[in-house]
Amino acid sequence: MPIKSLVSDIVHLASRQNAVLFCGNSLAIRYLDTHCPTLPPDSPLVPTFANRGVSGIDGQVSTMIGLAYGSQKPIVGVIGDLTFYYDCNALGLFDHCPYPVTVVVLNNNGGRIFDALPHLQGVPEKDMFFTMPQTSTISHICSGFGCAYSRTLQPSEHHQVIEIILDV
Repeated sequence: MPIKSLVSDIVHLASRQNAVLFCGNSLAIRYLDTHCPTLPPDSPLVPTFANRGVSGIDGQVSTMIGLAYGSQKPIVGVIGDLTFYYDCNALGLFDHCPYPVTVVVLNNNGGRIFDALPHLQGVPEKDMFFTMPQTSTISHICSGFGCAYSRTLQPSEHHQVIEIILDV
């Protein structure tokens, strides 16, 4: 699925659920900034938040849960795979959150934010030094926390993690 269509689907999902949209850092915020669709004038506004964090990716799942409590609304959040792994322990907080949180994980196998840097093009060691492919799987982590896991962008009234595999 092209990134532009995916971003549009995510924004429309948040709009349909009357949810707050949370945008993670790194590629997630860049994709939303570049490809965010224009909603029809009669569409409800989609409040959108982001949180920089100390290293950029820390505490993003925790922030989504805190945002659900603060807004008293469902959350649709978009983060990268490394961001998910960095704060996956926060999935344990789902048990105590009364508002549905949907975490959309853009999985490009270890972060690809540096792929766009022109001076790294053609450098054979680029992946060794600038990406972190994982051996664990998002589905297994979700299972360990008892969280719903899916690979399709479908609305839910419950907490869920949706993994979108991006071509690298």
